[in-house]
Amino acid sequence: MKKINQKLCVGDKIKLWHMEGERGMPPGLEGIVTRLTNFSDGTIQYEIKWKNGRTLDLLSDADAWILIERGDNNCDEEKTEESSINESDLSKFKAQREFIKKHKDVLKSFDTEMLTSFLEALRQCSWVNMFQASVYLYAGKENIKKMHPFNDESEMCSTMLDLADEAKNEMISGTIKYMENIGKEVSIENVNSQIRRLSLTILKWFMHKH
Repeated sequence: MKKINQKLCVGDKIKLWHMEGERGMPPGLEGIVTRLTNFSDGTIQYEIKWKNGRTLDLLSDADAWILIERGDNNCDEEKTEESSINESDLSKFKAQREFIKKHKDVLKSFDTEMLTSFLEALRQCSWVNMFQASVYLYAGKENIKKMHPFNDESEMCSTMLDLADEAKNEMISGTIKYMENIGKEVSIENVNSQIRRLSLTILKWFMHKH
């Protein structure tokens, strides 16, 4: 029987068992290790090239995988890619990790990759202070255009507006899923209340990543 979370090297082929807070990353998805980072607290971050085209990293203390095939490397220092980090990077990583652990029940209810794409486009569009951006997650395209009644044909603003309705629908469906998971009555009043609170959590998660 294969062990879970064996230490990996660049080039190793793995199969995903569980990824914390990520929808769209099903158990059984295969990938190749392309890089790793050792942190001073013993945590290892593995950069993975997944078969579905994504490059999300695995965290040794939060995610789970199975090694299915060793690559050509022998894990020696000469052949294994490692990157060093400073204290600021380590502090940011720890804060992000703790936030994911604390809010994993919320994050797993949403397509965080889709919402990240929307928030990143909103950030680059520069229409709003990002600390006040949570309402944009569920506003929708027409409401956002009313909030900003001027023409801006920049690529990022157009991308943001194109994603606005998708983000709104994701916030609604994710909020309902979360409420069902915690056994809370799904009503219009409760959804409206929860979506405002959960949008703040999603925004804070985005800010932790950036």
